[in-house]
Amino acid sequence: MRSAGNRRLSPFFAKNGGCPLFRRRRGVQSTLLHARLVAAADAGCDLAIVTTEPASTSQANVQRAGFALLYVRAILVRPASAA
Repeated sequence: MRSAGNRRLSPFFAKNGGCPLFRRRRGVQSTLLHARLVAAADAGCDLAIVTTEPASTSQANVQRAGFALLYVRAILVRPASAA
C-alpha cells in the first residue's frame, strides 16, 4: 500500500483484463470491477482510476459503474520511414 497525499493506493487493483475463455456480454468485466472496488474500499483505498480505449465497451462498463470521464488521451506514433 502506498499513499499519494492523503489518498491510499494499491497497485494490486490495477488491470481488469479479460480472459479469452469467457464469452462477451456475460457481465464478467462488471463483476470483476465491482469485486475489485469492494476489495479496494475494504483495504482503505478511497480513490479508483480506470483507463480504457475511448468509446469502447469497457468505457461504457466503467461509466455504468459510476466512473466519470476525466479526459481523452491521444497516442501519436511516427513511422520510421517518415524521418
